Amino acid sequence: MKTLRFLAMALATLTLCACATSGQLPHNTIDMPAAFTPADGTAPVPARLDWWKQFDDPLLDALVTDALAYNRELAAATANLRAAHALHAEGGAQRAPGGGVTGSRLRLRQSALSQPPMEGAPLLFDTQRIVDAGLALAWEIDVFGALAANETAARADAEATWWLRRHAEAAVVAETVRAYVDLQASSGRQARQRERIETLVAIADRLQRAQAIGGLARDEVEQAVAALEGQRAGLPLLEVEARNAARRLAVLTGRTPQHGLQLMADWKRAAVIAPPTLNVGDPAGLLRQRPDVGAAERRLQAAVARTGVATAALYPRIVLLGEAGVAAPPGGLDDKGAIRFAAGPRLEWGIFDLARTRARIAASEAGAEAALAEWEHATLRALEEADAAIDGWTAERTALASAASAAAASERAAAAAHTRLARGLASPLDVSRAEVERLLAEADAFERGVSTTHAWVNAHLALGAGWRDSGLDVAERGAED
Repeated sequence: MKTLRFLAMALATLTLCACATSGQLPHNTIDMPAAFTPADGTAPVPARLDWWKQFDDPLLDALVTDALAYNRELAAATANLRAAHALHAEGGAQRAPGGGVTGSRLRLRQSALSQPPMEGAPLLFDTQRIVDAGLALAWEIDVFGALAANETAARADAEATWWLRRHAEAAVVAETVRAYVDLQASSGRQARQRERIETLVAIADRLQRAQAIGGLARDEVEQAVAALEGQRAGLPLLEVEARNAARRLAVLTGRTPQHGLQLMADWKRAAVIAPPTLNVGDPAGLLRQRPDVGAAERRLQAAVARTGVATAALYPRIVLLGEAGVAAPPGGLDDKGAIRFAAGPRLEWGIFDLARTRARIAASEAGAEAALAEWEHATLRALEEADAAIDGWTAERTALASAASAAAASERAAAAAHTRLARGLASPLDVSRAEVERLLAEADAFERGVSTTHAWVNAHLALGAGWRDSGLDVAERGAED
């Protein structure tokens, strides 16, 4: 009864001086736009998280699957997520009773000289052998929410790490697709380079024959030969570009660079062409799936919760204690006199440390303000990157259409020049210039296609797509449940 009376009085007294220690998550003050900048070819449909499957390329799908399974950076992010979950579990366990079992067997002697002198007392105490075994429990009553706030902070940290893992997954997917696009583009560049070399060989031969009959100056022929050798010089560099892309793909899929070179011979060469449309959703949907925004929001939640932990230190802690055991010589453990126990509440209040406590509260509040600003900055940056990426893809798409039209026109012009040459209405030099213009226009259209594909990939990364929590078990997927 005395124990219950003490707890009732303590709780009543402390409730009078208590204030809230668990802060509410502040609202993001950014004015959200209703939609992204209008652009041709976009649709207000949320972007697919597995956007790379829209290429309909089985080899690319296999490479992305391997990257999600074996990429070392993603493996590190997964391990960090497991560590964060373990810390969250530790924070939750702090709210439950704690304690342990103790046991000892000691040979000891008390100092006779340390005792007050007494007539008849021995100058040397006997040596004793004592066995001590017991069980101790402690349970903190979370009156002011310090333990709950600490658990909330640990949970928010785990969820922030989860979003960082999603960020790593999306980045690995995007890098794998980019490397694959670069590999296939390098193969296409090599094929076009060889075609240009063959065309320039024919042009040089045609001009040399024209020079031989006096129909052309020598400097025109030398210019054609110089252009031919320049194209030949660029071919080894394109081959290195392809090998580097293969090396990068191998490392992204968790293999050695040499593995990529070994597989190059078996890979099917095919142009990677982005779909003609882009699903962009809306800004609100973007913020729900952007990993950096999600991580920033969880870091803010953790900072606010830690402010509650710091504030709770202003008030007392109540801990229920219990201990029981036996202590006696080895042969006397079953004696009633060997039994010991203790039970009751303990009140702890650092009343003389309040100045330091208030300083820690001020520091945690400043940290929460910084986390809020970082969350808002992440929101603004996400909106900027997504809008710019959509705009960039639209511009590349328009440029590609113009480049394709120019390539088609130059091809028609080259065909017309050959026809006029056959009729004697054009010179070999006129035909050569038309062929060069065709080659340049085709190369520009090809590069515009590659740039459009990269812009399509970049847009999905900016829209927060590319993660699907691949490889996580049920417990790891349930961080936000």
